[in-house]
Amino acid sequence: MKLFAILRLFILILPCIFPQVGATSPTTAQSLEDASQCAIKCFSRLVDKPTFSTANKERICYDHRLSNMVASCIHTSCPIRDLFGRTSQYRLYQDQAIHIDGCWTDFLKLEQTNCGRPELDNDHNIRGINDTILGIAVFSIVLRTVTKSYRFSQWGADDYLIIAASVFTGVQCIIMGLMTFAGLGRNIWTLDDSTITTFHIYLLVVQYAYVLSLCLIKLSILYFFLRTFPDSTFRLIIKYTIAFNIVTTIIVTICGALQRQPIHLLWDGWKEYPPRGITLNIPAIIFFHAGVNIALDIWMFALPLTQLYSLGLQPKKKAGVMVIFGVGIFLIAASCIRIPYLLDFTRTLNASC
Repeated sequence: MKLFAILRLFILILPCIFPQVGATSPTTAQSLEDASQCAIKCFSRLVDKPTFSTANKERICYDHRLSNMVASCIHTSCPIRDLFGRTSQYRLYQDQAIHIDGCWTDFLKLEQTNCGRPELDNDHNIRGINDTILGIAVFSIVLRTVTKSYRFSQWGADDYLIIAASVFTGVQCIIMGLMTFAGLGRNIWTLDDSTITTFHIYLLVVQYAYVLSLCLIKLSILYFFLRTFPDSTFRLIIKYTIAFNIVTTIIVTICGALQRQPIHLLWDGWKEYPPRGITLNIPAIIFFHAGVNIALDIWMFALPLTQLYSLGLQPKKKAGVMVIFGVGIFLIAASCIRIPYLLDFTRTLNASC
């Protein structure tokens, strides 16, 4: 949805720039008066170019390149309060301050109709996916606990660690469910200020729960390796890997807590652009964490494969065990695929979409 993050602004001023779109009405004129002049300048400057100067409404609505160019201009040039709404009488609407009293509510419907886009509402889909993940996590932990309780295998540090990880995973899923009632799955410009702030508080909790659960899952796997493989050199390597995992998690956690100072800007800072206070390089923190975890995934996938040939297993069993560890390839691929989405998330103002 980021690609269309500024298109609703286009419809606001289409009648004034392109006569073929429709005549300018008093409502449109007044909406232009209330609109962010900074945003209008960005749009006007770009549509004056020969490529777009003869464009019709459909071209304006759905041209990805124009959308990205205008969004980039507005994001870097315009004050955030101009875009998200200047007072309590204004509401963020597609990076644009729109008056919502009385007849102005008609504009929202008019714009939606003009571009033929339905109102975004993905909260039910998110809840379904979230509940499925939570169900799988709970089932896995219950199955593991029952297996240990009947002494099919002994309890170990890896079991306690995975249970702790499941607690944080449960926290993520529960908060994600609450986030759907705080705007997750809907365009952020349809939310009021207090809801957006609540959304960012929930988002902060989910981020910390994710980092901690990921660390604990890796620790559980590493401690399982310690229980499984007797080679002393291999065990020493595992211990160093455990230490590295813990240290990098602590670094990311501290950087996450200090990414905005004063700390209340972590949930209130969305109101201002450029941001005030102390701001760390948030994309750098995100990509440091992602890069370290991908490297650890690859490392932890390769480590046990080096030990399988020394376990004395039959070729069939060795192949089976290698296939089990081969599931790690899927996790590595998933970690790599999500990097572009993380990059988009650090750039967008529409965090709830």
